[in-house]
Amino acid sequence: MNLNNLRHLNWLNIIVKAAVVMFVVFLLFIAGAMTALAPWLIARLLPIGILVIVILTALMSANDKRLSEKTLNIWLAVLLSTMALWPTYLLIKFSGLPALDARRVVAGLTLGATLYFLLSRKYFVKALFTGGYFRVGSFLVLSYATLRIASCFTSEHTFASLIIVFWEILYYYSMFFVGALLFGEAKYHQWLMKILMVLAVLIAGYAAVEWLFEKNILIQLAPSNKEFTEFKAALALSRLREGFFRAQGTFEHPLLLAEFSAMTLCFGLAAMLWSKKEDEFRVLGGITIVAAIGAALLSGSRSALITTTLGGLIVILLRIIAPKVALKKRQQTFRKIAFFFTLSAVIAVAIPAASVLVKGRTTNEAASTVGRIYMLELGIPSILSNPLLGKGPGSSGAIAGIRTGSGIGTLDNYLLAIAIESGVPALFLFLACLLYPVWVIFNKLMTGEQTSANFYAAVAAALVVTTITRTVLWMPYNLLFSFLLAGMVLRSISNNPKNTDQ
Repeated sequence: MNLNNLRHLNWLNIIVKAAVVMFVVFLLFIAGAMTALAPWLIARLLPIGILVIVILTALMSANDKRLSEKTLNIWLAVLLSTMALWPTYLLIKFSGLPALDARRVVAGLTLGATLYFLLSRKYFVKALFTGGYFRVGSFLVLSYATLRIASCFTSEHTFASLIIVFWEILYYYSMFFVGALLFGEAKYHQWLMKILMVLAVLIAGYAAVEWLFEKNILIQLAPSNKEFTEFKAALALSRLREGFFRAQGTFEHPLLLAEFSAMTLCFGLAAMLWSKKEDEFRVLGGITIVAAIGAALLSGSRSALITTTLGGLIVILLRIIAPKVALKKRQQTFRKIAFFFTLSAVIAVAIPAASVLVKGRTTNEAASTVGRIYMLELGIPSILSNPLLGKGPGSSGAIAGIRTGSGIGTLDNYLLAIAIESGVPALFLFLACLLYPVWVIFNKLMTGEQTSANFYAAVAAALVVTTITRTVLWMPYNLLFSFLLAGMVLRSISNNPKNTDQ
């Protein structure tokens, strides 16, 4: 490394440290505001103090040793497994201590460790400033997060809105950079696919048992306070439709199971189509396809039928149309046109069946569709009156939400919620965060790229599945997987712009 590059890296290191210090100040501000409003929260905010100590330790560290592949493989497995298998409502309570949420612990440790390595290891800083597609993706995610924070100051309850965005940063937006900085090399792609496929099989098995006995054991472990009593009542109503018991697996709602199943179906299908007949990866892919389709059906979700079909179709078309060897740009253009024409034709043929699903085949399904239309009618006036920064995070439920039979408010459209809370620009940035990686992958595969082609195709289809599901689902929990995958893809492709291995 020459002197100029060394100086440049040192300046980048200083900039990153300054940015992290500003982030810590933001965390301390949130913690201070929360404890001022509710002093009893001081014990629950202890992780923020620990994070500050970690960052101060990192600022004094000069170690530049790289993390081993084995360590990162274990880390990735723990992160994904915890987020998929640990229910959001399952809190472990010990006498006199704050309730323990494993998801929050693992996400917090992951973010804290990432910040530690970012401050103490120069190769992390260098990775952060990777150019190309990753730089664009980083800009989109940071811009979206910035708008979410800015919109907090239009809220009637600013501190409450800031707290909401803080948890969004922890669980979702930060995972883009975790995926990029920790797992942004091609050697982690196949391992991640295996983890997701195994998780899909395990969750589908649990959902099948749940459906057979019409009982979710994990729900029984949820706290018995008033908040969770209302939650259980609302869930009980959502899980019976026309006499059909809807499984939820390890998730908070059947639609979350449907979304996760549709996403993992894409990985199972990609594993099958890109593997040799005797490959165990192909066998696992086949098992995943069966498990994912089964779990999607057991969720009783109409959207699952659409998203699993569309996700699978995208993977199949990419396998058929994407070239196996490098092509000239004109040939690539013809392939792209063929892909979009074929996809459009299939969608056109499927529109009549899809319209039946959207309108609803039964009385309850039709009522659900009417309810979602009513939410749009309630929300659009608010968007038109506050198009730039919205009404603040957390406000959408009161504006466009409707009451269920149990009296619990619900808003079944994440895109509508973002537009109401943070404005139209934030909505477009959110969509760009999910769909920009899809476009990058599509162009990459059309060049004849074969390294990790199965992973890229699966991620593209999974991100499309997530985007479509956001139109009927407000709960954001599966967005962690989406932002993690987006970061991994953009960093990997930025490292490897041509048809060569990393």
